[in-house]
Amino acid sequence: MAAPIKNVLNYYNWECNAFDNDMALKKLSMKYGPQGETVYRRMLDLIYSNGFFLEIDLDDLVMILVYNIGSKWINESKVVEILMYCADIGLFEKNLVNKTIWTSYGIQKRYFEIMVKLRRTIKIEKNEYLLYEDVLSAPNYRVIDTLTGVIATFTQDNATFTPVIADKRKEKEIKLKEIKEKNILEELLGNLVIVFNDYLGKISAQDMLIIQTRLIDYSFNDIMDAIGVAKKNKVKNIDYVLGILKKNS
Repeated sequence: MAAPIKNVLNYYNWECNAFDNDMALKKLSMKYGPQGETVYRRMLDLIYSNGFFLEIDLDDLVMILVYNIGSKWINESKVVEILMYCADIGLFEKNLVNKTIWTSYGIQKRYFEIMVKLRRTIKIEKNEYLLYEDVLSAPNYRVIDTLTGVIATFTQDNATFTPVIADKRKEKEIKLKEIKEKNILEELLGNLVIVFNDYLGKISAQDMLIIQTRLIDYSFNDIMDAIGVAKKNKVKNIDYVLGILKKNS
């Protein structure tokens, strides 16, 4: 049985003197100091843990970054300002940023070079976001284009590739399963937002992130029971609910 395709990175290389040698990074550091450097490095973590680009609404992205860095150290308006400046100086591709896609030529170059070194099969889901086109002529590995359903195996001389049509039926079954799971997840998230908005009065950005990333692992009935306990004890705190769920699991 073939190993599953893994497109995310658990680590990536970073030069020790990057903020001294790269002009764009130097501009970022001079203008925003540690805040700018931290936002950019956190963005790389988010992008590479997703693949070679990150597709996310600006509001959701800012909420996650503030939560990850800490609201004590940075606020939402400053994160937006830094992200837009990064796009202005070329650290992110501005045309794609306008479409809520976060990536750049340099980010993709580093990603694909690592993938080649790891000898991984590369799954390109959206060619329109591909900036580092050298990957299409890389030696001795396969690129799967999920838009065309073609698996391309590249030869050492980079001159040609032999396309093999993927199993359409299996691909369709997988897509239908993904759509079904996504719909169930979205419905659950919507219900949780309604419930917690009623319980807390108003959901903060941090509360929303906890709902999306931590509470989603529990069943809806268990969450409702935990909220019932919290209400009985007159505690309005989402961490308190999470603690009850952990204790009961």
